[in-house]
Amino acid sequence: MNKLFSLKNISQVSTLALLVFGFIITLIIFVVDSARNEGDKTALQKFVLYIAVMPENLNTIIRKGVEFKSGEVVERSTQIISHKNKQTYTKNDKLFSDNGFLLISAYDETRKVPVISLFDLTSEKTVWQWVPNPEKIVDATPSLKTLKEKGVLPALQSSIFRSQHPLLLKDGSILITSGEGPLVRINKCSEIISTIDRIFHHSIESDGSNIYAPIISIINQNNAIGSLYRDDGFAIVNVDGNILHEESILSILISNGYEALAIGQNAFGDRIHLNDVEPITENDNFVKKGDVLLSARSLSTVALYRPSSKKIIWLKTGPWLAQHDINYLGNGKFSIFGNDVAINGQDILGRRHSNVYIYDMKTDKVTTPYEKFFKDANLSVATQGRSKILSNGDVFIDDGTTLRRVSDKSLLRWNYVGRINDTEVGSLHWSRYLNQSEIFLDWKKNANCPS
Repeated sequence: MNKLFSLKNISQVSTLALLVFGFIITLIIFVVDSARNEGDKTALQKFVLYIAVMPENLNTIIRKGVEFKSGEVVERSTQIISHKNKQTYTKNDKLFSDNGFLLISAYDETRKVPVISLFDLTSEKTVWQWVPNPEKIVDATPSLKTLKEKGVLPALQSSIFRSQHPLLLKDGSILITSGEGPLVRINKCSEIISTIDRIFHHSIESDGSNIYAPIISIINQNNAIGSLYRDDGFAIVNVDGNILHEESILSILISNGYEALAIGQNAFGDRIHLNDVEPITENDNFVKKGDVLLSARSLSTVALYRPSSKKIIWLKTGPWLAQHDINYLGNGKFSIFGNDVAINGQDILGRRHSNVYIYDMKTDKVTTPYEKFFKDANLSVATQGRSKILSNGDVFIDDGTTLRRVSDKSLLRWNYVGRINDTEVGSLHWSRYLNQSEIFLDWKKNANCPS
């Protein structure tokens, strides 16, 4: 038998590796010495010097990558994604007219921060933009400013800041978070109005008066539950930046008899991962105004919760996996964006694509009317994902890279990317489709923002 890994072969490979390693070290020493002693450095010299004299940058290179720009080696932004798309907006269904708007959060390479854009699908043009300033947000948030002054502020820089799930208010102001951080309101000129100094994350929704958002709960911080687990919760806040009401998801589950979901499984840090809180704004035979829909990604579970009685009306685990985004469609029906991957983001079951599920309370049945599109497009979303069923049966999909409108016959109406160039796009951070009844533009008439 031919033994590929004999001791002799291992010895030869080791010798060769040492020779190659020695050659590389010699080359590095030579180039670094030249770079240090000469004023004008080549790109290669700068690259080798960057690695050799600052070893900690090697870890950055491995994690994030580097690129050459203007003869310099610079860190590649994690918010730039390789993607071949020649156009920002592509209309695939030429016979279809869309009079809606897109409220988009997309990384802008020129400004080095995710910019919020209002895109008019009728004119196919951007009609307004908001540009958050992460450094000013830090200075306007007491706990972050204190950490900054102590020199221990976790990275809250443009390279990782996310203008998460922007919500447009009637006066033209926008609510965002950084992904995990304060809930921030900026006006139509991108100036900070208020920050709520807590750790908010994921979705931001409104019932028409107040705002609902996931928050890291402090309700159980002084008891056994709080000492063992990160406890996600949700907060109701007003537009002036005051928390009106707050609840713990762990407390809700335990008090409603779902201890097995809450604490009866192998523990890990982010055991709930609440990624969506949707307020119910109507009364019918199935829901009441004031109810909230909850999506817990780490539990692959969604629920309808009634704060007025502290009761879970219904709760369902699967068939979706690691889902994001639940919406009420009326008449006892709900849509759920199922990522359909394991919690670590891997497709270990071979499903190969994500899906939008429709759950019907009346029949306790689940259907997947848009599965053909997801399957044909091989569209699998590991850790993000939003969807919205539109009035004509189409579905709006945000997969973190591309926005799409798809018909119930799996016809792609259009797609949108945060285009940087022909080979790269900026990452998206939970954008919205707004129909005519959801958009307010009177604030644009007298908008005189400093340039």
